[in-house]
Amino acid sequence: MCLSFTDSLVRFGVTLLVLGGAQLAAAQERFTAPMPNPDDWDCAVRGRVIDDSNKPVAHAMIVLDDVHHVFFSESDSNGNFIRESHCTQSPIKRILFVTSPFVLGGIVPIDPPDYRFLKLGPSFAGQSVVLKRNETLNVGDVRPQVYFSKLVVTFQNSEGKRLFPSNVDWRLVWLRVRDKDRRVVTFTSMSINELETYVRKSENVISVYLPEGEWLLELSPFEDKGPWYKSSTPIVVRRSSGPSEITLRLSK
Repeated sequence: MCLSFTDSLVRFGVTLLVLGGAQLAAAQERFTAPMPNPDDWDCAVRGRVIDDSNKPVAHAMIVLDDVHHVFFSESDSNGNFIRESHCTQSPIKRILFVTSPFVLGGIVPIDPPDYRFLKLGPSFAGQSVVLKRNETLNVGDVRPQVYFSKLVVTFQNSEGKRLFPSNVDWRLVWLRVRDKDRRVVTFTSMSINELETYVRKSENVISVYLPEGEWLLELSPFEDKGPWYKSSTPIVVRRSSGPSEITLRLSK
């Protein structure tokens, strides 16, 4: 599947693969791939995603990005993946990202590849790989560099009541994220599908996927025009196998 780079910012995110120089050189063995359908793909990268205990990670997100197009896959139940690509020239440089699982189509405001996020650290930069036509590059065992967790956030006003009244048009509500240094990382609206699936409007509850770290969440009822309702307390996101429920009080 091939998505535009812009579409990738909304639909998902995935991160860098870091290997030491010697380890990367040893892992990047190549073998001749089966002759591909010329209308399908003509080069690929493969490997296995493992966690810190060397156990395979199923459904990890693998993204192969060349800035203009993004190619993505999920690892299988054994952590194995293969991501095909198009080598319009040979050799050709791609950027490889690997993250822990999250739901495609969910609300994922911070999702590599997005080069605006480089200020968040090297884990969002990606690992450069070089592909050759009719070959598959084996990068061996790799670990996710960004771990996502699902948060179910209830937004309240300073008095502990729901933040927005029932007549607010949620199609105009925007979500903004700041990092721990209070720099704006990203802001986004929510699609109709996201509103129907991940937002409980009457309760002012949003299910969102965020990477590990400290984040400040803000909401505006009138797109990016504001007023922005803010919290002085950051959310600390840790690795979690299940959703975490959070109540957040915001004020203008």
